[in-house]
Amino acid sequence: MVPLARAEARKALELVPSHPRAHSLLGGIAALHDYDWKEAEEQYRLAKASQSLPPEVHDGYAQCYLVPLGRFEEAIQERARAIAQDPLNALWHSNQANTFLCAEMYESAIAQARKALEIDERHYFAHGTIALCYISQGKLAEAREWAEEAARLAPWNPTGVAFLAALLSEAGEKNRAENLLATIPGAIPSGMIFYHLIRSEIDAALDCYQRVIELRQPIAAMMASAGFLKPLRASPRWPKLARMMNLPNA
Repeated sequence: MVPLARAEARKALELVPSHPRAHSLLGGIAALHDYDWKEAEEQYRLAKASQSLPPEVHDGYAQCYLVPLGRFEEAIQERARAIAQDPLNALWHSNQANTFLCAEMYESAIAQARKALEIDERHYFAHGTIALCYISQGKLAEAREWAEEAARLAPWNPTGVAFLAALLSEAGEKNRAENLLATIPGAIPSGMIFYHLIRSEIDAALDCYQRVIELRQPIAAMMASAGFLKPLRASPRWPKLARMMNLPNA
């Protein structure tokens, strides 16, 4: 799908060379798929040169470029612009909550996620963000109800299911945890990063992370600088993974 998306974006630029959405899409592909940060920077520079930017360009710039590089203050500002343009969009609020989470601003993250849920109480990503906020603070009991709801609303989402499976395992509910794990396809190792991380199984988490990078799954770069990944970045194995993503600070 990436080659098709890239080709369509280039066709759009042939028609309108300054098209901000097309430049933003190419910037996202360069960052999260190609790990080409210089090209991503250039595409977002071209996207932001437009007089008026749609909210998804602000959000994409934050998600695909600023957050992966740990530039959280700038990402928060970009996402605030998206929210200002479309304040009733639950996704923008939820994505902003994720920025606060990555920056370890947990109270702000929870408050922003709750705003998303005021708009759409079934927004599973917001439930998962709140769960991870509590997990990151070591508040596993508080995290559980949010993880339960995230998994109930989106049983097909490996991340939310992994949160719950890890919490159940830590609480001694091995059978239910194993049953949940069995629902995560082996081809989707991203959820297992969180499962092993929550259980402090650092090498296993790093194994899954490397596989996610090799598969060019966007989540690999998107969460590379997140505060909750500090245990992985403290490993002597991390520099190799950072180099695989061509991260500037590698």
